Amino acid sequence: MFLAKTRLKAATNIFFFLLQLADLYFLTIMSYILLILIAFSAYGQEFAGLVVVIAVFLLDFAMTIVFIIGAHKKIVKYMRLFYFLSIAMLALTLLLVIIHICLLSNYPWFRSRTDALEYGIKVYSSYFFVIVVQIYFIFLLRSEIIKLKNSCKFRFVNNTAEALCSMECEAQGVPAVLEAAEEAQ
Repeated sequence: MFLAKTRLKAATNIFFFLLQLADLYFLTIMSYILLILIAFSAYGQEFAGLVVVIAVFLLDFAMTIVFIIGAHKKIVKYMRLFYFLSIAMLALTLLLVIIHICLLSNYPWFRSRTDALEYGIKVYSSYFFVIVVQIYFIFLLRSEIIKLKNSCKFRFVNNTAEALCSMECEAQGVPAVLEAAEEAQ
């Protein structure tokens, strides 16, 4: 049981780290784009849009740190708050990607087709990476919230003389114990 919890905690920490890396990568790309747009445009519509994007991802970064604290202390309330925030951030990310694509189609400032292709590969691959990581993390988070809400303890004991499988659950505040034993024949 301890080994399973340790593996789950290690896997969860890896996914937190991946989410932080994805956010930092996306923030770096957006900062780079911001510098480009400042150079090409004098405080126009694009500047305001990118400031919003950077502010949103800084908020996401801060809330991820709060979530890590909540997950470490197993506070379901913080985890549910972050779950709903993650869904909202995913929707906002998709909206901002669509806006960014529309703005890029109106301002073709690339000197050549290869510059446009290089820019597209950098930016749109980072968009795709961030969106996929966010969706996967939302599924993991939902699963963890459900496990913590159910607060079930499951164990297997496999002795050569007797096999035992027991599960303890507290559903709606009522503890229930289920046990099954079979004799080895």
